[in-house]
Amino acid sequence: AANSDYRSLAHTLLANGLVEYHLTEKSLEAKLKRATKNAINLLEGFVLVEWDANAGDPYMEGEPDAETGEPGPPIKSGDIKTNVLGLLDVARDVYATSWDEITWCITREFVNKFELAARYPEKADSILKSDLESDVCKRLWSGRGSREDESELVPLWKFFHAKSHAMPDGRMTAFVGDEDYLLDGPNPYGTLPVYRVTPDDMEGTPFGISPMVHLMGPQDGIN
Repeated sequence: AANSDYRSLAHTLLANGLVEYHLTEKSLEAKLKRATKNAINLLEGFVLVEWDANAGDPYMEGEPDAETGEPGPPIKSGDIKTNVLGLLDVARDVYATSWDEITWCITREFVNKFELAARYPEKADSILKSDLESDVCKRLWSGRGSREDESELVPLWKFFHAKSHAMPDGRMTAFVGDEDYLLDGPNPYGTLPVYRVTPDDMEGTPFGISPMVHLMGPQDGIN
């Protein structure tokens, strides 16, 4: 059954407009295509969907400073933020028998450390000292013609745990380096904000698989 009353139709028009806005203006359609391409070529693609409280337009003054009384940074309306992640950017429990069983994951994004320091001024000094000097990052970024310590990018790690009996509020932690925790608290999304794209599931594992894998044998024979 479909609702045909005016209020339901108005909500539908609004929802369709929001979807179209994010698909076009926020490049969500292009990001979904990139994730699909990753899934075909690299077994899996991922899209991280979060709420960015610093996005959007200001709509009210921030809380005043306790010492000076001056208003803080304006509070903004916020907006959805999406980012495409690769196969090596999402860690999970490798012993799970399917992706649906996953209750936690760790994501990795490469972000500009100066932008990150401006967002977390209390952690600015330690953030600006960070670089790509880690074994995983070195292997990933080697051969790109620049030294790791010359890049403005740093790996931003995020840990998400969905709400469960063992962890009723879930958990979300973001950090740079070994000790630079930017936030740590309940998971505001309740579930994992990581959406996977894959041609098919690898039976009995939390990983995906692509038909491209089956071309490796014939290609090896041709080579």
